[in-house]
Amino acid sequence: MFQKQSRSRHPLQKGTSRTATSRRVKIIPKSAVILVCSFFCYGCFEGVASPEEPFCPETTVNSSVIAAGANKDSLFKVNEGEVWGFIDSNGNAIVEPRFKEVTDFSEGLAAVKSVWDGRWGYIDASGSIVIEPVFNFATPFSEGRAVVTVDGNQGLIDKSGEYVLPPTFKKITKFSQERAFVLVKDNWQLVDESGRYVTQNSFKQVRGFREGLAVFTGFNDDYDIQGYIDREGSISILAGDDFSIDIEGIGFSYGRAPVYRLRTNLLSILWGRPSRRVYGLINNAGELIIPLKYELIDIDSPCRAITIANSQYGVIDLEGNVVVQNHYNYIGDFSEGLALIQRNPGDKYGYIDGHGRLIIEPIQAIRAMPSEFSWSRNFHDGRALFRGTEGRYGYIDKSGSIVIEPNFDKAYPFKNGLARFENVDEWGYIDLSGNIVWFSDGPIDESRILNRVSKMFILSSVVRNS
Repeated sequence: MFQKQSRSRHPLQKGTSRTATSRRVKIIPKSAVILVCSFFCYGCFEGVASPEEPFCPETTVNSSVIAAGANKDSLFKVNEGEVWGFIDSNGNAIVEPRFKEVTDFSEGLAAVKSVWDGRWGYIDASGSIVIEPVFNFATPFSEGRAVVTVDGNQGLIDKSGEYVLPPTFKKITKFSQERAFVLVKDNWQLVDESGRYVTQNSFKQVRGFREGLAVFTGFNDDYDIQGYIDREGSISILAGDDFSIDIEGIGFSYGRAPVYRLRTNLLSILWGRPSRRVYGLINNAGELIIPLKYELIDIDSPCRAITIANSQYGVIDLEGNVVVQNHYNYIGDFSEGLALIQRNPGDKYGYIDGHGRLIIEPIQAIRAMPSEFSWSRNFHDGRALFRGTEGRYGYIDKSGSIVIEPNFDKAYPFKNGLARFENVDEWGYIDLSGNIVWFSDGPIDESRILNRVSKMFILSSVVRNS
């Protein structure tokens, strides 16, 4: 019988409580920040908002929602030997482990792989089979639709398991804003939630809709055309001599989208160096709002974007005003009001707020390896990962205090009140206080998880012809 597994002591450190006591880590007081800025120019930046006012609306942590388990999709994958099930945020078994593989819950359903014949179906949050396992592969639901594979072809089903589109297509994108693309011969065509073709226009490359627009290249066999189409499949923004659109980009966010132009100078031609891209931002009318002058722009929130100029990171608002000058070797995305930063190559990493003020002094190094991606240091549920001096991982809060001691060989960001950890001989989940709510003896099957993550990433990434 699958049992809730919780404990407050680490097996490798007998007698050590797993509920960490809060410990401070060199947090710079506001007065010291001013002093540092004045004399050493660590944070001498131009601001567009007064220090007394919040620069940008941020997501706040609702502890009551976290404590309540957030929602019906807030269940966590666990294994018992070779089979998988789900627990809630308290470590209680909700779905007994009995499936060969599982995906995360999405819109109240999770895709599961049968241990008997390897086929995929769907369960609800109680573990009941709601769509029988008859598919070779199944993906999470998006807007009430899911892409499934049967005999090498893809189709589209609704939550009752009925086909919206039969499994006769080579590829189908996931639904976004009530639209999806299907690959017909060598081109993509647009369908709505009922499976109806919205337009006869076809496209060579596409990406999902965001804010009512989808990026495309190749229009009705004219492969030189690129831009954005609306939900009816008509061209809304056309790229041309002024700018090009990156099919690899995510598209529109908060009314802005990155565009670029290739820039070549005489020295580049003489030395045989490739042209380089310079980026700016357009609005949803296709007007260039921020000039083409940055090496990269990443829209971060409703009111700011991360920029790179002369290989240095900075921050601007979405009108192009400088918030943080390009003086950093790295600035990550803002999360819960703070962004990871590195001042110079080789320095440790700290955090700034939306005004560019140093809030948490650089205290940790990040190694160049997959588990050390800088985005893993973003704040979630009021916690962020940090790597201790002995190379193990713990968590800090937004004041920089260590709230969970670095006792883990690997650890991952919090989500809905729990975070996954791994040690040599076990893996499991901890709560916001560092208490283990569930654990499994033996190392986690990384290959299975990484394969699943890779497939999900491919499905959500740029859709190209094979």
